Amino acid sequence: MADKEPKSNLTPEEHARAKAWVDKHAPDLTCAVCGSQKFILAEHLVTPNLTRTTGGFMIGGVAYPQVMVICSVCAHTLYFNAGVIGLLKKPESESQGATTADAETPDG
Repeated sequence: MADKEPKSNLTPEEHARAKAWVDKHAPDLTCAVCGSQKFILAEHLVTPNLTRTTGGFMIGGVAYPQVMVICSVCAHTLYFNAGVIGLLKKPESESQGATTADAETPDG
């Protein structure tokens, strides 16, 4: 198997944008497990791969890409929605006819 970077790897610009968003919205972030305020931001987006259905669970389905913020002391992990942060591009069909307000990144 060839060693290739996963396609979900955040660009340096996306990583900086995600870090700035987390710093702005959670400036006093404290680990709920160990109390540390030392975190790292993962280099990749992740998505849970299970979707609950009326018959149980299925692999795949609806996906909400997440940014992982990981405690550098105990490894407890928090997830922030990549779409809300503004890291996901809308499909071309959805972005046509969008107003300026629709295209702005939500910042809370």
